[in-house]
Amino acid sequence: MSSTLATSGHLGPYRLEGVLGTGATGVVFRATDERLGRRVALKVLVAASGAGHEQDRDRLRQEASLASQVVHPTVVTIFAREDIAGHAVIAMELVEGETLAARLARGERWPPAAAAALLTEVSAGVAAAHALGVLHRDLAPANVMLSPDGRVKVLDFGIAAAARSIGRDGRAPGTAAYVAPELMRGAVPTAAADVWSLGVLFAELVQGEPPFGRGAASDVAMAVSARAATVLAPGGELARACGPWWPVIRASLDPDPAVRPPTAGVFGQALVGVAGRRSGDLPPMVAAGVRRRTPREQQLRLAWAALVLLTVSSMALLWWWW
Repeated sequence: MSSTLATSGHLGPYRLEGVLGTGATGVVFRATDERLGRRVALKVLVAASGAGHEQDRDRLRQEASLASQVVHPTVVTIFAREDIAGHAVIAMELVEGETLAARLARGERWPPAAAAALLTEVSAGVAAAHALGVLHRDLAPANVMLSPDGRVKVLDFGIAAAARSIGRDGRAPGTAAYVAPELMRGAVPTAAADVWSLGVLFAELVQGEPPFGRGAASDVAMAVSARAATVLAPGGELARACGPWWPVIRASLDPDPAVRPPTAGVFGQALVGVAGRRSGDLPPMVAAGVRRRTPREQQLRLAWAALVLLTVSSMALLWWWW
């Protein structure tokens, strides 16, 4: 952290009250906006100079711009982006609690029904972003917050991008263990890449580890190439751990993005469908993230849903028999 940025005191109108987290380019503080008397999480880009710093400022600006478009109960609200004393800052909703990463690090595991319920909420927030053409690109346990009262929040749109403008920009695609294989190869991201990350999260919740390991991006990419057939085998360890939700997770973890649920909204509805809910009776957090689609999109979506339901029915019988 820059020596010019104290961990307490004031930064403009914000009273700094302690550090919530640090990264390579900045710090997130617990703070109070004294203009409004509102407690916030304040993300501060450490002052520096050079082209690299300007790129970081542009990314912070993009994060604020994209994340502020996504209004949903499971997405952290952005209040303001400002430049104060040479620092670019984002003031956002302060969420008390702990990350999914912290819970997993303590050895916690989720029964498949609980994992499905949690990721139904996460996917609803991501679906709201997808409906606006925004991809998260870093859906990892560190970016999912669980509050003491049971609320789920999706954090950090720091490398999010608008799908319509995204390109091969050379930026790191996210946390390696959760990055879709096509992004490892430099493909242009689509919503299906976020769905892969959701599938990895489900697998980690029920097993305790990402299905293709951690390590560097090259290691994870090689693991997907070498072990996908084994990891995704019917009747395998992951299939048994996922229970009746296995067909949805199997499709979400397919190396071919065309096989996955096309958006987080479809993924969430598939989870709900396995739980026996009617497709027209979705939880509010799922329904909030689903936009109106064109007739062509609805035809494709219905075809995919029919395939999922057929697969769920047959594989659920096999799972119970196993």
